[in-house]
Amino acid sequence: MRFIERGVEEGSTIYYHTPSQTAKRMLYYPVAIGEFRCNSDYRVHRDRFDSFLGLYVANGEMHLEQGQVRATAMSGEILLVDCYRPHTYYTETEAETVWMHFDGSESRKWFEEIINSKGQSFSLGEAAVQAILQSVDYARRDSDEYEFSSLIYAFLCRAAAQNCTVGSREKREAVRKSEEFIRANFDQPLTVEDIASQTHFSVPYFNKLFHSINGSSPYDYLLKVRLEKAKELLLQTELPIHDIAEQTGFNSTSNFLCFFKKHIGFSALKFRKLRF
Repeated sequence: MRFIERGVEEGSTIYYHTPSQTAKRMLYYPVAIGEFRCNSDYRVHRDRFDSFLGLYVANGEMHLEQGQVRATAMSGEILLVDCYRPHTYYTETEAETVWMHFDGSESRKWFEEIINSKGQSFSLGEAAVQAILQSVDYARRDSDEYEFSSLIYAFLCRAAAQNCTVGSREKREAVRKSEEFIRANFDQPLTVEDIASQTHFSVPYFNKLFHSINGSSPYDYLLKVRLEKAKELLLQTELPIHDIAEQTGFNSTSNFLCFFKKHIGFSALKFRKLRF
């Protein structure tokens, strides 16, 4: 439907959606979707609107104030807002935006994962941009809830995975080099300081940089590499468990066995008997 309010120019559109009980229980779903042309009078202040907001700035700029957070999204960037908490967003000049209030499934976990690594405003990769732009077309066509859920999930995955916020090729190369170092030395008693030393970044900055590109911390990535190698040795060799623990960098057999069962769901001995 066409939409006009203070600061929203003629030709802007908004679409509302009321989720079914099935959607609330199982899916991601939109609450409202809009395509706005805004001028300097545009300002939204709410105490609460139960949803999360992804607001993509196609042109212009949009500012966010929420608690201690002050963020600005420029052209090609997005604001992510937890609308369960008091918030204000506005433009001081003008902006063309495509936005979607969404909720459902594990939206909060996705929101927290993304803002912890990227902040509440960041650049989007092309795939994530296309997903949020498609939301308007989906709303216009009155797509079913399963289509919408797939689209929102795709947007969240792409927003979380894309690394365009990292900026320079030098930073991406530094993370790639650190991953190679981990894969080559996973059997050693590595620390995050050892891994960060392969770059010229400080340990705190390297941690954040690695997570923004890889989706996990350097230490979690190390544990993942160790676990994958342990699986390989369990299935392809007859090595005793204590030798496998030693060759994969675990400091004791008991730690290895506990870690393996916690992350795989059953014991290393049971895994060794599996057939794929």
